[in-house]
Amino acid sequence: MCSLIPAPASAHAFAVPSGGRLTPLVAPVFAGALAKLIRLIGLSTHSYSGHSFRRGGCSFAFHCDVPPELLRLHGDWASDAFRRYLHVPLQDKLLVTARMGSAISLGHF
Repeated sequence: MCSLIPAPASAHAFAVPSGGRLTPLVAPVFAGALAKLIRLIGLSTHSYSGHSFRRGGCSFAFHCDVPPELLRLHGDWASDAFRRYLHVPLQDKLLVTARMGSAISLGHF
């Protein structure tokens, strides 16, 4: 990506060329471009937004075993509200039940 849009080290992490210079990629510009791409591939813009990346990124990091405290800091959450974004597959939820059942059948409790 950096080779497509060369930028100095001092440039914003997410910047777009505009008027011969780099400008920060702001939320409304990102949201507009995302909506355009979503429509282009035939999906509903009501199902996706820029916020989808926040939720998806949080879930992805969680599944990469990033500790909850780092998730909270990375997403700049002042509370544990990020936990609402975590998608835990049914298979993982059933694993909890299976492990508890195993512990009970082995007499650990």
